[in-house]
Amino acid sequence: MATTFTLEDIDRAHKGVSSKSVRQYLTMLHSLGDIYYASYISDGHSEYFDRTGNTLSCPAVHPPVSSRAPTAAPNTPSATS
Repeated sequence: MATTFTLEDIDRAHKGVSSKSVRQYLTMLHSLGDIYYASYISDGHSEYFDRTGNTLSCPAVHPPVSSRAPTAAPNTPSATS
């Protein structure tokens, strides 16, 4: 079943968002029917959920990034030495 909002609605709400206007952006999303969303660092995509449990996903914005923690380069002092 479709969400009560579209990616175009979300894009319109997102335009002009700054650190000072995040509350306004979240209020706009909520007024569209978005209850919560999740953004994924691994590839930059987001999933938006409406009041009835329907989900709308936006595409990835960059290639997948490994979730493994980086390892120290050889011959690099560790934090414990």
